[in-house]
Amino acid sequence: MKLQTFTLPLIMAVVLTLLVPLTGHAAEKKWEFAIDSAAEFEAQAVEIRKEMQDGRYSHLAERDRAAVDSDLNRVTRLLIKRDENNSKLAKRDEVELMNAQERINAILIDNDADRIICKLEAKVGTRMKSKNCLTVREWAMVQSAADRTARDMRHAGGGLPQLGHDQ
Repeated sequence: MKLQTFTLPLIMAVVLTLLVPLTGHAAEKKWEFAIDSAAEFEAQAVEIRKEMQDGRYSHLAERDRAAVDSDLNRVTRLLIKRDENNSKLAKRDEVELMNAQERINAILIDNDADRIICKLEAKVGTRMKSKNCLTVREWAMVQSAADRTARDMRHAGGGLPQLGHDQ
C-alpha cells in the first residue's frame, strides 16, 4: 500500500519537473527587446518617472515608486553593459534584466501574479545552468507540488519504497 500512496505524488513531481523547462523556454521567447540602446531606454525611463510623479502611475505607493526607480536604474546599467559588450550579456545578467523589467511591469500594471521570474538552475547530473522562466503563480504551484511530495514521502515512511519487497 505504501507504493500506491507514494506513486501519485512522485508522478506529479516528475511531470512538474519536466514541464518547468518547457514552460520556461516558452516564456523566454516573450522577451525580445525592441530597445536598441541604453539611451533609448533612458528616454522611456524618464517618461515612466514623470508618470509616477504626476501621471497615470502617480497613485503608486512610495515603496513601489522606489522599487520601480531602482529597477529602471538596474535595466539602464545592464543595457549600458550590453552596449559596451556588443549586445552580449552573461546569462546571469540576462536573467537580472528580464526580472527587473518584469518587476517594473508588474508594479505599473498591478499584476504581480502574472509577473515572470527567471532563475538559473543546474540541470540534474550536470553543473550547466539553464534559464527557467515561470510566472509567480506557476512558481508557487511548483513549490506547492514539491512541498506536497516531500510531505507525502514523510508520511509514507520517509524514504523511497523498496520495490520487490512488498510483492
